[in-house]
Amino acid sequence: MTGDIHIRTTIRTLFRRLAKTGSVFAFLTAFTATAATLTTSLSSDSLTVGDRIEYTVTLTVPKNVTVVPPEIEQDFGILAVKDYREDQVELDRKTKRDTLVYRYMLTTYKVEPCSIPALPYVIVEENIPDTIMTKPVPLRVHSVITADTADLKDLKPQQVAGNRPLIWLWIGLALYVITGFILGAKFHWGKRRWVAPPPPPKPPYEEAIMALKDLETKQYLKQGHVKPFTFGLSDILKRYISRRYDVFAAEYTTGEMLEWLEQAQIEPEPKKKAQWFFKTSDPIKFARYVPDMDTLYTLEKEARNFVEKTRPDLTGRKEANRSDRNQPAQNREPSTEEQSK
Repeated sequence: MTGDIHIRTTIRTLFRRLAKTGSVFAFLTAFTATAATLTTSLSSDSLTVGDRIEYTVTLTVPKNVTVVPPEIEQDFGILAVKDYREDQVELDRKTKRDTLVYRYMLTTYKVEPCSIPALPYVIVEENIPDTIMTKPVPLRVHSVITADTADLKDLKPQQVAGNRPLIWLWIGLALYVITGFILGAKFHWGKRRWVAPPPPPKPPYEEAIMALKDLETKQYLKQGHVKPFTFGLSDILKRYISRRYDVFAAEYTTGEMLEWLEQAQIEPEPKKKAQWFFKTSDPIKFARYVPDMDTLYTLEKEARNFVEKTRPDLTGRKEANRSDRNQPAQNREPSTEEQSK
């Protein structure tokens, strides 16, 4: 069973080569050299619980191109990857292209409709990442219980003969008394003890700035922990957007986040910074792509700039309060104390 074929290419690389040579022939040669072809195949589209099927992904890419496959622990949903193998065919001298074959042995233990999700493969050419996705493949899962065995009843557990000992009765009564005493004591002393109310939450801007400082003190980049650093930045920025604009940004996927930013009433400059941040951090979090240090420091800088640029402006509110205090008494509404006098 063969799946779809996808062809992707890096547009910026094509136009860069076109600008250097200035010819349509060079543009077509560049397209042939940089195009990536993806083919999927499946041994069977149905399986019984516990059985295994083989899912094969074949990538044909130009030479000197890095391919980052998806994480097998996170990207397959309820399907379990029992075996994984990656093969590389030698370079074709005529086309100067490599063929990479990824084989996944899959199974499931739940009798419910499922599918092989779309898998991202990040192709890095000349330090420019590009993602090519497979299409979801629906699967049919059959139960091991057939109509002939569905009516079988379970065996009864071992039965106890004779009178049960009374020791368990006394133990149960003791536990009942002890539990009642503890609950009564908590109820009695809980009335007398006064619990201070929790402090009000800090404003979104202050909370985000403090979280960025705490992340900086952990020194993830100096220790080489790229993923924890990127996840931390993304969580801080999503929580700030959630509280600042009253949306559920913490639950958004990258696509949903970019769609919300496109429609949000935000200035163009901080909006572009946030869009670049989420597009760049996505392959770092969910693939094996590791950028250079300049890109990582730029991620932190753009996250901080977005928080600074979208900070709520309190100057207008302060000016309104000040003008109200300076208003003449005859034009201002009397306060509660003045009314009582």
